[in-house]
Amino acid sequence: MREAWSPLKNASLSFDPLAEMRGLAEEVAGADTEPDLFRALVKLSNARRDRHLSVTLVDGGLRVPFDDSRIQAPIRFLPDYATDRAHAFFVSDIARGWDARVTPGDRLTGVNGRSIEDYVEALIPYTRHSLIPNLRWTLARRMSARAIEVPPDLQGGDTVRYELERGDGTGYVVDAPWLAEGTIDWIGHDEREYAGFEPIRTFESFDVHRDAERRVLTLDWHRFGGDLIEAIDWLVDHADSRGLLEYDLIIDATRSRGGSLG
Repeated sequence: MREAWSPLKNASLSFDPLAEMRGLAEEVAGADTEPDLFRALVKLSNARRDRHLSVTLVDGGLRVPFDDSRIQAPIRFLPDYATDRAHAFFVSDIARGWDARVTPGDRLTGVNGRSIEDYVEALIPYTRHSLIPNLRWTLARRMSARAIEVPPDLQGGDTVRYELERGDGTGYVVDAPWLAEGTIDWIGHDEREYAGFEPIRTFESFDVHRDAERRVLTLDWHRFGGDLIEAIDWLVDHADSRGLLEYDLIIDATRSRGGSLG
């Protein structure tokens, strides 16, 4: 069983998980619909501040309506780690051809009629996290991707409204539709492009790219997936049979996650 009670973590985040959970007792006991109970339990679980602990729907259990055919807005955000402000986010990517006004780098100032500060505070209880930097990263992703854990009123209806600000301070508003994630052609900062490299092989755990001229292999690392052993075996055999064992190796894990399937 995973240990959720870390005195060091609790002290660094200045919180008491038991007190946080007790504070949600009335909300859990007073939930009168299945979606309300599910999301109250999500908040109760997240009060422990452990990214690895979650509440999951099971067959025959609570029923929570959710349209997973449209889960992504045509815009993505990242946290601005260059500032200490916890509510600083900027546009990282947009769907090609969506809205010419939106430029990567524009600052996010509001969502669905709420200031970014109010919106973030409303979203945090529904967001699993252990550390603040990870919380900010997850919040940035969640602002433009629908999640069953988040109440519908926070995510908007058929569209989600974003208030944005350019570098010169000019503000503007866009209404973004919800789309199927795999249908979007992204442009911006977040797409992985390795200039001079050619893609060699794709795995669940990582993708392999090669720059023959500079004698470098790059692994675009995703996670410790179920094919990790197979992928490593292939990589070693491939390198051995093609004289690549003396190549330099770069492992890009800037957007990786954990996982124990390997």
